[in-house]
Amino acid sequence: MTDLNRLQGAPGRGVGLVQQKLSAVPRFHEKCEAGTASEEDQDDHLRDSDALSSLLELDHRADSGVSFLLPGRH
Repeated sequence: MTDLNRLQGAPGRGVGLVQQKLSAVPRFHEKCEAGTASEEDQDDHLRDSDALSSLLELDHRADSGVSFLLPGRH
């Protein structure tokens, strides 16, 4: 099951997933600055970044069904 599939029909759960993905971004950059980021960390970051980018793209489409995720987009 993809991250976007988990969002369907569950706004509260979807928002939590987005918050989880967003909170991982600064942690990854901290690891990079400290020189401790592994290849797995980088792969996870790229996957999370792609998921967030896709979600933001879908949020801007009125017919996507996920515009409920961000405030003011009803």
